[in-house]
Amino acid sequence: MTPPPSPSFSSTLKTLSTMLFEPLTPSASPRTRNQRAVDYNLFQRLSTTIKTIRAQETVIDTGSDDDEEEVVPKKSAPDVETRASSLIPVPPYTSPTMDAQDFRRLLLHPQKFQNAAERENSGVQRLFGPHSDTPDAWTDALTDLLTERLSWHDLCRQPDDADAEPEERLLTVFKLTLLKRLSNAPNLDKAVFFVDYVIRTIDVLKFVHLWKSHHSDKSWKTRYLNAACRHEHAELHARRNACPAGSPDRLELDADLTKAEKKFHNQHSRLLKRRKEVAKLYQHFGPGVLLDPTWDTINADGSPITRSPLFPKLVDYVCDNIPDSDLDENFKMPYPAAGTYLPNADSLYHILWNLTGSTVVSEYVKDYIEENPPNVYGDYVWTFGLVGEDE
Repeated sequence: MTPPPSPSFSSTLKTLSTMLFEPLTPSASPRTRNQRAVDYNLFQRLSTTIKTIRAQETVIDTGSDDDEEEVVPKKSAPDVETRASSLIPVPPYTSPTMDAQDFRRLLLHPQKFQNAAERENSGVQRLFGPHSDTPDAWTDALTDLLTERLSWHDLCRQPDDADAEPEERLLTVFKLTLLKRLSNAPNLDKAVFFVDYVIRTIDVLKFVHLWKSHHSDKSWKTRYLNAACRHEHAELHARRNACPAGSPDRLELDADLTKAEKKFHNQHSRLLKRRKEVAKLYQHFGPGVLLDPTWDTINADGSPITRSPLFPKLVDYVCDNIPDSDLDENFKMPYPAAGTYLPNADSLYHILWNLTGSTVVSEYVKDYIEENPPNVYGDYVWTFGLVGEDE
């Protein structure tokens, strides 16, 4: 005997609503009516949440360190289009400019969001709107946040031997990232955190560039992962090596190391995805990515930050559908290049100078951007002289 078909999710919710919320009698008290309204509102919110969860796609992390990640959506591309449609501006562009006071408010009082998707959407919208204000306005807004830090120079002037083996260069970046991770703590000054974020994100961009090099030989990536894992768990390795071979303590520590190495490799795979997403955004939006900690890749404990399941597809869609500027009908230029690149670069330099009280960080960032300009559109778009470069 063929079983009856299962009811749809919508019909199940409708049936449940009918069972829970029978019509009130005319004699129902005001208190009962108010409670019914509260209960029904909660039921509606629960229904909406469940529908949203069911509609989201699933991103499968293979745990592989290959350059390509596998993304298996449950639903088709229109879901991405629906989410992105309200984020990508259309001519005539009306993306609001963030001035010095806007930046200060967002720095000191970050917006609170219900989920990762809301935070990502807000960040994407800001990428299309330039930061811009006068030098005096940046100084007035930020000088009271001035923070002196002896390690700025050490964090910026990183050694990078171009002749070294690629795994050695990657390991250098990895170790410096670990040092910076310690400063990524919630109780630290927000100005310090922002400057750390900018430097840390440049590390991310360097890491992705190195990781994508030498495609013909991936053995160096394995050597890097092994060396980085040993560095991460140096104390555990030292304890294990101090135990006699074959002893119960050594066998137990061997098992602990195996678990730690598996966790490290899985975390590396997740973190690599986050880093590649940020690198792709930088190639399209340039300094705008460095202005917004929304795009940080790690949590305070160094673990990869959690993104919404649809985020990888959203990044691809937004970057593939950036509109042209409407400034000149005879010369088409992608909107971020024409509308945001120069003011964002200029604003970033003023912000870093005012928050640190020196040119160490701002010059470091300026040098990196000039040597590694976003080039996804071709060099003709991005090789403008940067505003404020002679200051």
